[in-house]
Amino acid sequence: LRTYAMAWVALMTWSARWILGIRVKIEGDIPKGPVLFAGKHESIFEALELSRLLGSPATVMKRELARIPLWGWAARRYGVIIVN
Repeated sequence: LRTYAMAWVALMTWSARWILGIRVKIEGDIPKGPVLFAGKHESIFEALELSRLLGSPATVMKRELARIPLWGWAARRYGVIIVN
């Protein structure tokens, strides 16, 4: 499922660039090794793009989001860590 998810994110990023003219800008270096990233998460774009840039990391989300039909199922299949 992660392969499909990353393909979807790549399509989303490509579409944002070539259809909407949005470019992703990275300031600084992305550290190697075990680190904790916290995205500002103003839209779903940042959350998905961060997953692509970090190479499919472990993702954490609140329990309320896991209750959304289909979304919660897909998140569990992806391996999202659900917290209260």
